[in-house]
Amino acid sequence: MTIASGASGSNGKPLADDAPKGHEEGFASDALLQVGTDAADETFDISGSFDNHGVLDADAMETTLVAGDLFNEGQAVYNDMTVVNGGSSVNEGYEKGDILTVEGGASHSNTGVSIWNGMTIADGASGSNGKPLADDAPKGHEEGFASDSAVQIGSAETGGVFEIGGSFDNHGILDASEVEATEVAGDLFNEGRAEYDDMNVIGGGSSINEGFERGDILTVSDGSTHENTGVSIWNNIKITEGSSGSNGTTLAEDAPKGHEEGFATDSIVQVGTDAADEVFEIAGSYDNHGRLDAADIETTDVAGDLYNEGQAIYDDMDIADGGSSVNEGYERGDILTVSDGGT
Repeated sequence: MTIASGASGSNGKPLADDAPKGHEEGFASDALLQVGTDAADETFDISGSFDNHGVLDADAMETTLVAGDLFNEGQAVYNDMTVVNGGSSVNEGYEKGDILTVEGGASHSNTGVSIWNGMTIADGASGSNGKPLADDAPKGHEEGFASDSAVQIGSAETGGVFEIGGSFDNHGILDASEVEATEVAGDLFNEGRAEYDDMNVIGGGSSINEGFERGDILTVSDGSTHENTGVSIWNNIKITEGSSGSNGTTLAEDAPKGHEEGFATDSIVQVGTDAADEVFEIAGSYDNHGRLDAADIETTDVAGDLYNEGQAIYDDMDIADGGSSVNEGYERGDILTVSDGGT
């Protein structure tokens, strides 16, 4: 099936405003479109527009190619999907597939349920899950947060990839916990709830968390950044030389600091689970303006620059030659060791 530029195709009738969509209980449709037979050289190319309001089965197609506009509010199953420059894929229902690739100049947005074994958002491309939260709406770490927008990436059977070379914004529920390492070379923003295994922020990329995030190993390298103003929970954190991490926003000059009465913050970073070999390594810079709990890390290693004006709890801390730890708030731990050349 080919929908040429300027042409349109559709499956089913547009759903009424109060009708269940493809990801919601009660959805039903007699409109069924099946594309492909698993034979070689078959195509499902959308250069114009295609709207799915019913049930779309393109699983037999090796790749669904979207150069135009694809809209789904029903149920859609694919093998691979590639959205190319100028193309857009909008899911408001249920979609499932193997590999989703969004190339530069293209976009993919989800406000329903989107399930993929792998997802690549290339440089210059954008992806999103959910609608931006209103200013007064609870975020992912706050009581009352709720979202029907869910993206699931990877599976226990296949693993999978989640590569962000462009931008990806999560306002809903993101589960990438089956992906061995989420790679962020572009810009990742989360104000919802996000679960990972490992995350590598590389190549000048940035990861900003204003909601809830949790994972195993967070590594920030190559001049990249990680910022938290929500709740960020990791078994390990590594901030390499030239990179930076932060918790909370810089306190105003007249605001109470971590050791002073009246100090308050919603920004929390928790590192470690008391398991063996977990690390909190700071070779770049790390600024804490909120609450930092590294008490379950046997030794926090500081070879770069650590600054605290909030509240910080450690087990041991080793400051290496050339490293510095500056405390203007509250800190507590077991053994502090400052090596020659450290401060």
